[in-house]
Amino acid sequence: PGTGTHMIDRSQIRDRLLAERRPYNEVAAPEGAGVYAVFLSPRGLLLPIAPGAEGLLYVATARDGQAARQQYEMPTADSHLRQALASILRNHLGLHPAAAPSKADGFGLPYDSETLLSRWMRANLIGSAIAVEGDNFAKVEASLIAEMQPPLNLTGWENPQAGVLRKFRATSLRLAEEAARDAA
Repeated sequence: PGTGTHMIDRSQIRDRLLAERRPYNEVAAPEGAGVYAVFLSPRGLLLPIAPGAEGLLYVATARDGQAARQQYEMPTADSHLRQALASILRNHLGLHPAAAPSKADGFGLPYDSETLLSRWMRANLIGSAIAVEGDNFAKVEASLIAEMQPPLNLTGWENPQAGVLRKFRATSLRLAEEAARDAA
C-alpha cells in the first residue's frame, strides 16, 4: 500500500532493517528522512526486558538520516530511547537521573551518567537505518511498530512489558525530582 506520493513496501522496510544491522559507528546515515531500528547485540542483556525478534528493541522514524547514530550520543532528556534504557539500566550502571528542563515529562542525566549510558549503548546495541520516501512517516512508523513489536516502544501494540517499563520510568522521574529538590 502507498502513502503520500511514493509507494512504500513495509515488509521490504522491515526486512532491510533486520538485514542491515551494524555497530553504531557503521549504521548507514540515509540522506533525508528514514526509519531506524535499534537491536540488542547478540551477546547483550537488558534484563528484565526480553528483546523482540532478532534482538529488536526500538523502532522510530526521523526526518534526519543521522538520527540512528545520534541516539548513541545525544542528551537523554531529548531521547525516548535513552530515557527507556537509562530507566532499565539505572541500578546496573549506577546512573543518576536528573531534572530535564527541556522535557516536562522526562528526565536527563548528569555528564558522568550520560557517558556511562553511551558506552553501554555502543558496547551492547546495534542498529540500522534506511531512507523512506513519502510524507506519512507516522503511518509508516505505526505499522512497523505494530508488526515488529519492539519492546521499548510503549505505544502502537499490546506490549506485555509496558508495565515494567513504566514502573522503571516512574522511579527515574521520581529520583530526578528528588535530585532537583535537593539541589535547590
